[in-house]
Amino acid sequence: MLSTTSFPPVIVCVGGSDPSAHAGLQADIRVGQDLGVHVTTVVSALTAQNSQSVLAVYPVEKEQFDRQWESILADMTPGVVKIGLLPNAELASATAFWLRTIKTDYPACRIVFDPVGVSSTGHRLHSFTSGDPADSTEPMSWLKMLLPLVDWVTPNTHEFEQIVQSVSTIDQPINRLDLVSKFDHLLAQYPELRQSQWVIKGGHAHNEAKEQSNNQTGSSSRHCVDWLFSEMVKVDGLVSPFGFSSKRQENGHSRGTGCSFATALSSFLALGYDEMDSLTLTKSYINHALSLSYQVGKNTGPLATCGWPSKIQYLPDILQINNNQGASNEVFFPEMEPRSLGLYPVVDTPEWIERLLKAGVTTVQLRVKDPNSATLEQDIRKAIALGEHYQAQVFINDYWQKAIEFGAYGVHLGQEDLLTADLDKVANAGLRLGVSTHGYFEIARAGKVHPSYIALGHIFPTQTKDMPSQPQGTTRLQKYANLLSGVYPTVAIGGINSEVFDAVLDTGVDGIAMVTAITRSANPEQIVTDFMRKINASNASNQFRSKG
Repeated sequence: MLSTTSFPPVIVCVGGSDPSAHAGLQADIRVGQDLGVHVTTVVSALTAQNSQSVLAVYPVEKEQFDRQWESILADMTPGVVKIGLLPNAELASATAFWLRTIKTDYPACRIVFDPVGVSSTGHRLHSFTSGDPADSTEPMSWLKMLLPLVDWVTPNTHEFEQIVQSVSTIDQPINRLDLVSKFDHLLAQYPELRQSQWVIKGGHAHNEAKEQSNNQTGSSSRHCVDWLFSEMVKVDGLVSPFGFSSKRQENGHSRGTGCSFATALSSFLALGYDEMDSLTLTKSYINHALSLSYQVGKNTGPLATCGWPSKIQYLPDILQINNNQGASNEVFFPEMEPRSLGLYPVVDTPEWIERLLKAGVTTVQLRVKDPNSATLEQDIRKAIALGEHYQAQVFINDYWQKAIEFGAYGVHLGQEDLLTADLDKVANAGLRLGVSTHGYFEIARAGKVHPSYIALGHIFPTQTKDMPSQPQGTTRLQKYANLLSGVYPTVAIGGINSEVFDAVLDTGVDGIAMVTAITRSANPEQIVTDFMRKINASNASNQFRSKG
């Protein structure tokens, strides 16, 4: 769901206070403010710690804990609750009570649980040995209270292994199982945990998805892969686990990475991004923050703030264990001059293509929706011939085999087509490639095939196609354009007409794809002339500013 409010969404962060501000609630506030959400806090413990060690953990009294919850919920509507350090079973039980209350009063609120067990310095942060018989020392006793109430769980590999070990009934050591087997074993013991989405972070250990998947995923000491296990997410028919892989940072300062990851994820969810976009953004944010991390004490320093993710080099590689396409080598397609895109009509007949090329359009796409059309091959051949005659860039939508056969300039593919098309064959034929995307996750996935341009949509509600995603709007479009600027040419598409054309152009995209605004116009040639004049004026202005 996209955020429709003009004020910052509220997230509640539950955790310990770190006086050195390397981790804990201080890091939560720093990350949330950096990403534009309002962070409220419920202090579970006061800690005495610094860059070298955790000296002491002082749990707050339950009455103090509860009053903090009461004060927030009486005044604000939480979008996401992030649970961090819970130092004892009493506060874990109290947290379960408040989560049940929130689930009743604010059913749209999502819960992110980061099961903090040990600090980065190796100090155990929780203790369930209060002496009260009601406080069980069995780790799963408090996990059983919390896990059925949460939507996301974000343990690192060590924390996840501790959780699995606590429910193990098998003879062999857990650490000898691959990650998928560990997760399957956990769900076999507690099937109710299937309702949660698990992100198992790989920063603390080598990633072991499946023994035979190492060549696919590129898992090694040089890469950190965070794996999403979820029965709620399907992407083009593919199911989890999905991997979000990045090169390991050499900086060495990483205090607070776990809590920063969970808080960044909470922030993006609160801002209205879906699961896969939120994870892609979180990974990108942490990668950038790690690259800027710094030493402020005598030992390991904290992550830096880095603002909204806008550096494409920090986007993760997207991996999928059960998909052979994910194992293929990277593909590279011919580059395009960004300014050559401009006005980019998408039409369904060669007659329209000829009419538009005569009007001065230089880039156009043939999109024939019916694969059983009796004139399909004829239409593709004619469209390609028109492009050659007018020296224009004509792209063929979907039909990549026929585009190769008939010598097209380029082909445009959707995300699902990237999994089935022979991309090596398309590239070897010298065709340009355009790829449709609908958010950060799909941009990251498209980046692996190095297309000639990336289409961004849909920006507004469209009349030509039923879309599973929601309209992006110009605010998000501008963020996408900034991310891809100078790396891939960009094309905005979806519901763009005369009323919004200027706003779309101002985002900095290189091309604007239009359909009904042209084809249903009383005077298409005049509309084309007007739009092209605006694009040319914008290009001239941008060129002047760059020289200045």
